[in-house]
Amino acid sequence: MSAVLRNTPPFEKNISIGHGMNLDQYLWVETDRFRTRRPRATGLSLLMKTSTTPPPIRVVPVDDSAFAREGIRAILKLDRGIQVVGEADSRARAIEEVHRTTPDVVIMDMRLPDGTGSDACRDILSAFPRMRILFFSAYSDDNDLYDAVMAGGHGYLTKDAGAKDLLRAIKTIAAGQSLLGPKETTHILSWMKDTITNTPAFLPPTLSRIDLKLLSMLAEGATNKTIATAFKKEPSTITKLLSTLYKTLHVRRRTQAIHYFITQLSHQYAPRDVKPLSTRGKG
Repeated sequence: MSAVLRNTPPFEKNISIGHGMNLDQYLWVETDRFRTRRPRATGLSLLMKTSTTPPPIRVVPVDDSAFAREGIRAILKLDRGIQVVGEADSRARAIEEVHRTTPDVVIMDMRLPDGTGSDACRDILSAFPRMRILFFSAYSDDNDLYDAVMAGGHGYLTKDAGAKDLLRAIKTIAAGQSLLGPKETTHILSWMKDTITNTPAFLPPTLSRIDLKLLSMLAEGATNKTIATAFKKEPSTITKLLSTLYKTLHVRRRTQAIHYFITQLSHQYAPRDVKPLSTRGKG
């Protein structure tokens, strides 16, 4: 159809309107010579103008060194797709900052003044299971690597990595993938192989149901607080129970106890096979 507009120049009088359109879709435009209709911006055209740039990856660096945190900030500013939304210098502060800012990725140092990065990782993931943790440490110690993996970390880089490596690692972690540097991968695979093949034979200790439940929960990455809730005990009581368990297993660290469970017991007792404990009666 054609719309005839009055008092307009000849070239403006006949405006072809396509099938399915009406005059309500046209906009009155004032000029000093005439008044006519122009097509309104439709929903499709507005959507086409909308930016398709994804939101930046929100990051919180955790490091007890102010110099290190400033260096990380400087590197992350090089990429507009990454935004630092907070920072922390301790395990306790990390938990507070994560609750306040809910970042996508936490860059975690391994050594903190009030605990380890692995402990902080467990705390964070118990509250935010979908949060991503990238360990960024000056150390490539085998035990640290194993701690990081068993705590649920999604990546591990040493601080001798370049700026591009750090930026790439953050994007990889944020995309839902896991990452270990080539050196870290070689270290941890070699360490696990040596530990399993060179473990001396000894008479396995007698473990109670409580011991087995503790080990199974440790292997699942549970924090002391989570274990205390499951046992309906105070965290201090769980700490004492774990200390006794370590002595029974002749180990000194949490990760060593987990390693013992995985290599020696997991084929006999999967975590789901260890029945829940009653808090009444013995134990």
